[in-house]
Amino acid sequence: MLLLALMLLSLQQPQLSLGLIPTVCVANVTSKASVCCPVPKGFSQPCGGRGRGECVRIQAYQEFENYHPGLVKDDRLMWPSRFFEFGCQCDSRYWGADCGECFFGWRGPRCNQRDVRLRRNIFTLSPAERDQYREISRLMRVKMSPYSVLIEKYNNQSDPLRSPVFVPATVHYWLVYVRLRRTLFPDAKQCQQFGILDLNHGGPGFMTWHRYYTMMLERELHKIAVERFNWTTFGLPYWDWVDATWCEVCQNDIVGAPGECDNFGQRLHPASPFSGWDEFCTTPSAKDRQQLGGGSCYGCHAAERFGKLVRQWTSLSLPTTAEVNYGLSIPRYYYPEEFNRPAQDLENCGFARYLEGHCGPMELYGKIGTLHNKVHNSVMGSFCCAATAPNDPIFFMHHSQISRLVHMWFLRHRPHPVDMANINVSPGHDRQSYMVGFYPPIRHEEVFTDIAALGYEYDTLEFGEPVRRRLQKEGRMPKPTLKHFINCQRGFLHPQHRLHRHEFEDELQRFLAEHPGAAA
Repeated sequence: MLLLALMLLSLQQPQLSLGLIPTVCVANVTSKASVCCPVPKGFSQPCGGRGRGECVRIQAYQEFENYHPGLVKDDRLMWPSRFFEFGCQCDSRYWGADCGECFFGWRGPRCNQRDVRLRRNIFTLSPAERDQYREISRLMRVKMSPYSVLIEKYNNQSDPLRSPVFVPATVHYWLVYVRLRRTLFPDAKQCQQFGILDLNHGGPGFMTWHRYYTMMLERELHKIAVERFNWTTFGLPYWDWVDATWCEVCQNDIVGAPGECDNFGQRLHPASPFSGWDEFCTTPSAKDRQQLGGGSCYGCHAAERFGKLVRQWTSLSLPTTAEVNYGLSIPRYYYPEEFNRPAQDLENCGFARYLEGHCGPMELYGKIGTLHNKVHNSVMGSFCCAATAPNDPIFFMHHSQISRLVHMWFLRHRPHPVDMANINVSPGHDRQSYMVGFYPPIRHEEVFTDIAALGYEYDTLEFGEPVRRRLQKEGRMPKPTLKHFINCQRGFLHPQHRLHRHEFEDELQRFLAEHPGAAA
């Protein structure tokens, strides 16, 4: 009777979700009927029935044997068993909470036709394609997603779901929210002690979680591309920032040119469609954080206001060819407990940690990390932090590039899923753990594979200055303006170091002499 009730309910309600949990199942989150087996459109049985999917018990990975009892309360551990006991298990190439879609790389009514997305360098897109990509990125702000998110303005709205309040989310809102969502405890002391687990950073699961996140993003943008422009071959472009000396994509026809400065940093140029974008999951003020118990124990909705998208470049020392080559040469993916070791402990610096930006030789690591973190720590502003970084459209091309480097490493070293750790790792990062926040559930080890199995490919494996010179020769690369080299508080930014305001004039004159086409 329960499955029948769910089946009837699923035919009557839209497929919104918490994170990726369908709304048709939300009523069961806090009940004993913890079943999420909807009926796909055009079918009469939960999960589509025989030949498509079936309703089975979710086998969540037991990962907290040695954790402190307080941590065990976190409803994200053993994802998604704190929410549902039963869910759809899709056959073969079917996918989705109800098995109503095709898995990545497949299409067609029976999901038996190959569908591989080509990810291209953003500067190889034609002007028309670039305009369309910009519009697609803008539309994800206004297009409602098939998901809803959990309101976590106050700590007593979590720990775990007691009286959940949901709100429908746009595509972009969900993409920001799913990276931040935490389990918060009503007691401030407990919340500080147990409520700030990071289940997608600071561990070997960083790569796989963000790889899948980028695939989910690409899927949602592809839907918009097809609906708006009939762009059936759309793939998520990347920014090859290797050897770059300025933000080449910071143009109004891509992610927005530099605008005016204010107390928060440098706003986007008003001619950019991204100018004035609300910043979802804005960090609460110091006063708000104090009321929540201090520290970083707050949810996505704790701030009383939305911020506005801002950049605050602190460095133009973007990753170099030497940094990439060093990372690609690392043979081992992960060393046990390496994230607890010093950054310069090269004997325990695996590819996973180096890629994220937490270790490496001093001459490469410097003060702002390597690869992934180095770009975040250079752009800063909204891009600074895990909670707000996806607000900036740079984020998506940045992570498409990170996934490209992962692909290069896979081709060179051909790792096996067992090379990903399953002992001595941070909560949620075990290779057999389901990646937190995604539904239907999928394990880290399932995307620790060659991209041929994941439905996308890249236009080239070349990177850095040779590619840049070729694109410049073809007239595809933009030219910088003075504002591309300014930090609102510190003055002019040199590619290798910061110059303060009293040094600004001489450097400005040298810059103008070297770049006669630049304008202030």
